[in-house]
Amino acid sequence: MKAVIDTSSLLSLVRYYLPFDKKTILFDKTFNKTNKLPLNTEFILPTAPAKFYRQLDNQFVNGVQKNRLTETQYDSVKNDFMNSADMKLILTSLSLIKDNPSEDIFLVTEETEVSNDNKVFKKIPAICSQLGIQTINIQQLVDKFDGISFEIK
Repeated sequence: MKAVIDTSSLLSLVRYYLPFDKKTILFDKTFNKTNKLPLNTEFILPTAPAKFYRQLDNQFVNGVQKNRLTETQYDSVKNDFMNSADMKLILTSLSLIKDNPSEDIFLVTEETEVSNDNKVFKKIPAICSQLGIQTINIQQLVDKFDGISFEIK
C-alpha cells in the first residue's frame, strides 16, 4: 500500500493522533530515508497529457465558474491549478498507480466531493473519482495500518 497525503490530513494527524503516539511509530525518520520521502513533484506530468488536458477542460471544471471567465482568465486559472499542490497530489497518485499496478494506492485528504467554494476546478475527491484514484481520510488511513495503536494515559 502507498499513500499520497494532503497537507490538511497531515495537520489532522499531528493535531489528533501524534500526541498519543508514545512509541513514535508515526514519526520514523528511517522509514522516510529508506523510501526516499518526501517525493519531488516539481516536474511531474500527466501520463497521457492530451487526454488529461481534455478531462481538465471538460470534466474537472465547474462549468458555471468557467463560463464567468474570459478565455485568457481561464487559461491563467488553469495554469495555476496545474501547478497547485492539489494537482501534484493527483498526478503523483496517477504515477504511482501506473508504476505499481498490483498495489493499493490511496490519496489521503480531508476534502469532500461537495463543491461549495466557488472555485473553477472541482475538489480532489471529485477529480479522483473520475480518474479512478481511491481517496480516504486520515482516520481511514490509520485504520489500515496494523501495529498502530494509541494509548491514553
